[in-house]
Amino acid sequence: MDQLHGAASYSQYTIIQQGIIMSSLTERFPDVVFGYNVQLIGLKHIHIGQGSGIGDDTWLNVAERDGSSTLRIGRNVLIGRHSMISTASNLEIGDFCLFAPRVYVSNADHGFADITRPYMMQAVTGGGSIIVEENCWLCINAVVTGSVVVGRGSVVAANAVVKSDVPPFCVVAGIPAR
Repeated sequence: MDQLHGAASYSQYTIIQQGIIMSSLTERFPDVVFGYNVQLIGLKHIHIGQGSGIGDDTWLNVAERDGSSTLRIGRNVLIGRHSMISTASNLEIGDFCLFAPRVYVSNADHGFADITRPYMMQAVTGGGSIIVEENCWLCINAVVTGSVVVGRGSVVAANAVVKSDVPPFCVVAGIPAR
């Protein structure tokens, strides 16, 4: 937490889009605290609510920038360092969520159907929407993937892999999470 709220001026970090310096992160998101080496890819499709904090070395990605895909992070959300949040459709994180370090949340994947082409040359695939409702806690190394809803007030235990919906106010653990 101290690294998120350190004395360094975060206005020195700039958003570079197509080789042009667009603005600083603090100008784009004035009420959000960013750690070091945070990457925002698909910037105009990313919305972050006031009072939120994004930890060091975190990657926020909107893989399909077709105008219909969005990444929405609510108010007062803390995303722990080394986390990765990626969408090829829509991904929403509700207010007051807490993500520990190294959390992975994604509904984006690489195509691999054509064995004659490199995976990186195949289309990105979307797995539907992910919604993490308000006041959820995703513990260290938690994974949420596919098209799922994590119900409000739920806890996803350390190292759990969520591949199906989690009802509100539940604690889930394991691979797959139950």
